[in-house]
Amino acid sequence: MLVSLGYKQANHLRADKYLQAKEKEYRLINTIIDSASIHTDTLIGDNCMVGKNAIIDPYVEIGYNISINHGVIVGHYTVIKDHCFLAPGVITNGSVTIEPYCFIGAG
Repeated sequence: MLVSLGYKQANHLRADKYLQAKEKEYRLINTIIDSASIHTDTLIGDNCMVGKNAIIDPYVEIGYNISINHGVIVGHYTVIKDHCFLAPGVITNGSVTIEPYCFIGAG
């Protein structure tokens, strides 16, 4: 099961649905598009989506219930905490921490 909702009501509605699914012990999966490039040292929680042509550099930590859209570049040693949404084209430099429930607009 993958809980995927839009960005209305920030990320709180998606977080609520995610937590309800976890309480019911559903197995939550990740959706990673084939053209995404994710370094092998990346840690990814469940219920994450990584879009087309996204690039995830080494030593990145991706929390639970994260949407990383098309063309996003996540720099090395970045930490993305739970329930975040990165819009298409977002670029983070290295050693960035994105706090829970953040919505980062288009790059």
